Amino acid sequence: MGSVFLVEFDRGEPLAIAEPETEDDPLVAVTPYAGGERRLLYVEDTVANVQVIEAILERRPTVRLIPAMLGGLGIDLAREHRPHLVLLDLHLPDLPGERVLAELRADDATRDIPVVILSADATRDRTQFVASGAHAYLTKPIDLRRLLEVLDRFLADLQVPEDASQRAQAPTE
Repeated sequence: MGSVFLVEFDRGEPLAIAEPETEDDPLVAVTPYAGGERRLLYVEDTVANVQVIEAILERRPTVRLIPAMLGGLGIDLAREHRPHLVLLDLHLPDLPGERVLAELRADDATRDIPVVILSADATRDRTQFVASGAHAYLTKPIDLRRLLEVLDRFLADLQVPEDASQRAQAPTE
């Protein structure tokens, strides 16, 4: 009784992506996609995770990130901006990721947009999400090579009309 304790914590290092061991690896090289800008919607409520994706996207400079911190906002932004790919976290403060996926698949405006689950939950049955319309299931911590492979699979060979890349603007905060 009457004791006072003081605890100090280091802030830690800023977020960083570990550089791959092989600098000659073409997969991790900075690679702009030909034919216009690609829009990537990332539905994720943790700012640090959005920052990690921003850092990874420096390797794909023609991809524009549209972040959404809530599932409902993610659905609205998908309808408005028609992204070329959606990365979706499962644990969101307003809606479970499963519901966001179901709503994206049920809407004519968003049903054809590829959705990739990006979750820290490695114990989930991935086949359930694929059956529900997800195109892939990646886990956190993020495997740089695997994420870049997925981005390239869905975004590299898209035929993006020039006017569409200019039309959609990032949401303002």
